[in-house]
Amino acid sequence: MIKLFTESTVAACGSKPTKQQAKEFFQNHQAQFKVLSIVHSQPKPSANGGTRWQNGKPSSLTFQGTEYSVKTWKEVLVKLCELIYAEKQDEFDHIMSIQGTKNLYFSRNRDDLSGPAQIGDSGIFAATSPLNKSQVKERCRKVMDKFGYSEDLLEIA
Repeated sequence: MIKLFTESTVAACGSKPTKQQAKEFFQNHQAQFKVLSIVHSQPKPSANGGTRWQNGKPSSLTFQGTEYSVKTWKEVLVKLCELIYAEKQDEFDHIMSIQGTKNLYFSRNRDDLSGPAQIGDSGIFAATSPLNKSQVKERCRKVMDKFGYSEDLLEIA
């Protein structure tokens, strides 16, 4: 939606809005987008009648109706975090409260984590090693829940 907003603004005004301007626009017009949230939160039936989360090696992640290319389960986690960061920058540091009983899952200090991967330009790193697909799925669920997203908004193929 942000991409469409940016393209439309450039076409209409001849200038590209900043991230802050786009964010303010969507915050100021939030009520007008509620219908889209409701439509996207409805689960899509899968071909096999089961989960919408691929069990083999992933090739794409679809979040809120937009598809992104990924090659590994670790990329799924990092990409999802980047997408949420783009929408929730002001509260994104709350992600660091998601942690295991013994290990941190997210930190501003890469040395605190195993296999740290930076989440966009947030200054926050995600632990990505050693993670199997089940652990990545669970972390994705926790991240989405933390920021108020329904699991139905994410599909892995």
